[in-house]
Amino acid sequence: MKFYLYALIALFAVALVLGCTGTGGGTQNQTTGPVTVTPTQLVGGGTATVQYTLTNNYENEMSNVKINVLGVPSGYTVSSSGMITTSKIVANQQYPAIFTIKAPSVNIKQTLTPKIQVCYDYTTNYYFDSALKTSALAGETVTTESAASTGPISVTQLGFDSLFITQKGEEHTGSLQITNTGGGKVIMFNSIKMNKPVGTTNVASIGLSYSDCGSSTTTELKPSSCSLLSNALAVTNGLTVTATVTTSTDPAKLTAVATERIDGSVSTNYCTDVPIGTITVCPAGKAC
Repeated sequence: MKFYLYALIALFAVALVLGCTGTGGGTQNQTTGPVTVTPTQLVGGGTATVQYTLTNNYENEMSNVKINVLGVPSGYTVSSSGMITTSKIVANQQYPAIFTIKAPSVNIKQTLTPKIQVCYDYTTNYYFDSALKTSALAGETVTTESAASTGPISVTQLGFDSLFITQKGEEHTGSLQITNTGGGKVIMFNSIKMNKPVGTTNVASIGLSYSDCGSSTTTELKPSSCSLLSNALAVTNGLTVTATVTTSTDPAKLTAVATERIDGSVSTNYCTDVPIGTITVCPAGKAC
């Protein structure tokens, strides 16, 4: 009896741990929904119906959404020309899509493995705190925060936790690490922004640059000024951009640690493939 009691306690503990273990923002594909195909086997000239539900479990809206059926051979007819579009899907909204695939007459058995591809624009917002210190304040500790909205990418800053001020007008260099964590592909970066804090006297300017697009800095990187951002092969897994923060603080006047909150956004065009399963097409009047 004790053995079963201990076993139940152990199972409960495992379930509790699993139930409390979450996935951070942008660390899993949260867009795929159930896919059903009816029937999965049909006679040449017949029609299969594909039902798919796209669910936006992210914090922000998906915009310019395109749902495609890919991998259907020539001779087959897909309804809606193989594409359904909608301007936006807000957070927690479900969007159903129904396609039909009509098979031609066939002389031998054919097997199809089509897929649904979901593409959309998505903006991930982020912020982080930077502590401004001098050598005299190096041992002082302050509470800083950083966060990013859930989405198909993650955004992490490197090098800006503490900014040590040695002279007025000093430039501090770090980076934004943007990683594809959504299980799909980054097709392009529409925009990468980092904003100067509003109403501050400690930060003079903010800059972003990408090594493969020259050394000039800007508060927003876009494909119009950096064509590599629209090269799917180059950016599919994400990228790292150089960031600079120029401080305007006189170190002689910094008598306590100052904290500045810097925010920004990363907008991507993102695509995820969803397997439909296998559809078998049989010749009429013959065993399949």
